[in-house]
Parts: sequence; C-alpha cells; structure tokens
Amino acid sequence: NPNSHQPQNSPQLQKAICQFKPGDSVRVDLEMEILKALQEGHGGWNPKMKQVIGMIGVVHGVTKNNDVIVSFKGIWQPWTFNPAALQRVETYWVGELVRISEDRELVKQ
Repeated sequence: NPNSHQPQNSPQLQKAICQFKPGDSVRVDLEMEILKALQEGHGGWNPKMKQVIGMIGVVHGVTKNNDVIVSFKGIWQPWTFNPAALQRVETYWVGELVRISEDRELVKQ
C-alpha cells in the first residue's frame, strides 16, 4: 500500500519525535564535539554554547522542526538544541512533597 509509508518529515512523525514540552527541566550532558555535530541542521553551533554543558535549563518552546529552545539561569540568550542533545531532569524544590515507592514499574512511568 503506497499510502502506508509516511515521509520522515510528516507532522505525525515529528510530534512523536519531540518528547519535550515548555516548562520541562533539561540538561545538555554531552562532550562539546558531540554537541557540535548534533547541532548541524538544528540551529547550528555557537562557541558560547559550551558554557551551558552540564547546566540545567528550562524548555522555553519547541520549533516546528522539533528543535528545543532552552533558557538557562544567568544566561541572557536562550539556545536552540537538537532534542537528541538534551536529557530530561527531574527537579524538586525545598518543601515540595514527594512520595517514595518501591514499585519499580510505577516509578518508571
């Protein structure tokens, strides 16, 4: 069936690829050379990006191409990243109530 194959740039596939949404906490946890390579075609590389490697930022938005716009505390300019360069980070605040569970399957969700 010729209609069963969707092109790689179809909106349905793009929606499935991007796992980040505004407000998510993320970290760039890659070596600079790997990050440089991943940035090709995804907003490009700027040498100033190396200062955010290892930092936790907040997703500001997602572009129509599924690149992720991230803001970092103390850095005036948000950066656009290839989603493959980002790792979601769970953040908790002092005084926030958390529940501890030994149910590994529940925790994975």
